[in-house]
Amino acid sequence: MNNNLLQNNGKSNSRVSSISEKQLLALDAMSKLANQFSNKPDFDKLISTLLLTLSGQFTVSDIFTILYKPGVHDGKSTYFGFGKFKENDSLKSLKLTMGLRRYFLENNNGGFVPEIDTNDYEPKFKPIVKEQRVEIICPIIHGDNLIGFIGMGRRITRKDFDEGDIELFSTFINTITPLIASSYHFWELTQLSSWYHDILNNVKQGVFVFDGEYRLKNVNKAAFDILKIFIPQLVYPESMQKMPLEEVFPEKVFKNWAEQLTNKISKIDSDNITELIAQSADTKSFYDVFVCRISGETEQEENIIITLDDITERKNAEIQEKKLQEQLERAQRMESLGILAGGVAHDLNNMLGPLVGYPELMLMKLPKDSPLRKQITIMGRSARDAADVIQDLLTLARRGRYEMVPTDLNEVIENYLDSPSFIQLSESHSNVEKKINLTENIGPINGSAAHLAKVVMNLIVNAYDAMPDGGGLTISTTQENLTSLPSGYSKIEHRDYIVMRVRDTGMGMDLKDKERIFEPYFSKKKMGSSGSGLGLSVVYGIVLDHKGYYDIKSKIGKGAEFMIFFPVVDKLEKTNEEVFDYSGNEKILVVDDIEEMRNLASAVISSYGYTVKTAKNGHEAIEYLEKNEIDLLVIDMIMEKGFDGLDTYKEILKIHTAQKAVIISGYSSTSRVEKMQELGAGKYIKKPFTREILGQVIREELDRTLVPENRS
Repeated sequence: MNNNLLQNNGKSNSRVSSISEKQLLALDAMSKLANQFSNKPDFDKLISTLLLTLSGQFTVSDIFTILYKPGVHDGKSTYFGFGKFKENDSLKSLKLTMGLRRYFLENNNGGFVPEIDTNDYEPKFKPIVKEQRVEIICPIIHGDNLIGFIGMGRRITRKDFDEGDIELFSTFINTITPLIASSYHFWELTQLSSWYHDILNNVKQGVFVFDGEYRLKNVNKAAFDILKIFIPQLVYPESMQKMPLEEVFPEKVFKNWAEQLTNKISKIDSDNITELIAQSADTKSFYDVFVCRISGETEQEENIIITLDDITERKNAEIQEKKLQEQLERAQRMESLGILAGGVAHDLNNMLGPLVGYPELMLMKLPKDSPLRKQITIMGRSARDAADVIQDLLTLARRGRYEMVPTDLNEVIENYLDSPSFIQLSESHSNVEKKINLTENIGPINGSAAHLAKVVMNLIVNAYDAMPDGGGLTISTTQENLTSLPSGYSKIEHRDYIVMRVRDTGMGMDLKDKERIFEPYFSKKKMGSSGSGLGLSVVYGIVLDHKGYYDIKSKIGKGAEFMIFFPVVDKLEKTNEEVFDYSGNEKILVVDDIEEMRNLASAVISSYGYTVKTAKNGHEAIEYLEKNEIDLLVIDMIMEKGFDGLDTYKEILKIHTAQKAVIISGYSSTSRVEKMQELGAGKYIKKPFTREILGQVIREELDRTLVPENRS
């Protein structure tokens, strides 16, 4: 600015007075502009209005500005223009360089373009504005920052600009600069608010903001979605403004939440409340809750932030993992017990063999009126009962051998319900009402009818035992397409299952008893009151061997329902039973390392008319067969260490390549039995055996003509 303008003379005073009036007008115009945009400054509209105001004050049509726009942080500037300067590529090419910043900071006021000297700062600047007929330039400076500059072309009246116009121009700009700067701050706050809002609505945790009086101020999308699950009547987040904490978390769904949260907030700290549960009729969710209190000068200015982290998936996974771990531990316990049971069963079977077999032979030789027949019959029956218990031990050990064929479970159940044992059981519990609901035309399952009958029997006996004072027993079957068990804890193969349910109205069980119910000898009944103590353990082993599943529903005093699931297989094909004549005159070699069992087998087989030779081990049998031929080999599976039935049979096949054989054992490894059968051996008989079973299997094997060629 020219210093002459500040000299105190008449002419100058007149000019100063005139300028002061214009400044007042400028201030008034800028004041109105500031009021218009002070509450919510729209940057683009503010600059456009500023340029139009300046255009009117200085009677110019060509005006432009180049300035930094809020939010643009890449060094690029924004151009606004009117009149001929509206679309001016040359002016648009100007940049707010560091050189221009230094020049305008050193020369704060604007000036006439001809007087501007930017050669040492930004050489391209002056030639461009001069060529485009820009008359005056004024910088927009806030603090030490060059925000931009404004330039005007020639007046419409063609009147030249003077020093007073320059000063008035600067006054306009200096007056409006704080508002321009405030628009920057407002934009930053708006962006910060938008940024905060975007972040808040994109975090997976639910965030609730309350004031010091526990009234809701804000929620993010995740928080509203959580509430919406349990309180469907909520419409939109704004409808919850100023809602009290106890209404945000109603007691019916969020039990004890309000009390726990209030107690945590009152401690004025930040901490977690773990595993709060929200539950409605059909939904249950688990949350980790974080509470943070930010103090303010008043309760309204205070912020209480509650964050919910949904851990339902993790919690359910932990529950499932715990359930699977418990199942694994239970299976391992059952496996350990099975190994023990299998070993005991093997020894007991060898001991019981003579007790089961010899009574039959003795009865054949005794006169019909002999007084000994009754005692021997009782002895034989007791031995067979003991053999049944041992068979249960083998089933528990899961070392029994099953003949698996398509089986109608309804038929198995009906056969048991017609059996003398069930009739006797039912008569002894006449105060129990029975309901039988077997769905007709269900699909077959792959199973052993004899073993499935044990499942049916043991579940029904268990149900009767649970109702000593009477009640109701329901036995039902259905065919269902399932992907999981009713308890929901175990996923199963997606397919059709035959579901057998045995439900009683007895004493029921708690969770602890349910977890142990299949363990041998675990019972809530009085010791010795009924059964061997292996009933449900046998069920467990047979169900697993049939690739089935089990599930239990029970509550104390509400009875129990046992559910067994067997996979459905292809269409059932029934075959007619064959009747055998067990006698013969063939030559048979019995191989067993237990002398009593050798003698018993020899006596039983001889009673059918066969010629019998014996060998005490595999080596002796091989030595005999090197010089002799036999029609059938009856061989024990477990003999001397390192040379069992399979090893013996392999060596015999080198001598007699088509040698027929029957396998006998009280304990065996299924894989070695199967390998022996692959080599050509016939059926497998479990010890202790009856005369009829042994005679039937021997006759069947002798009559069998097909011998596998695979002898490797």
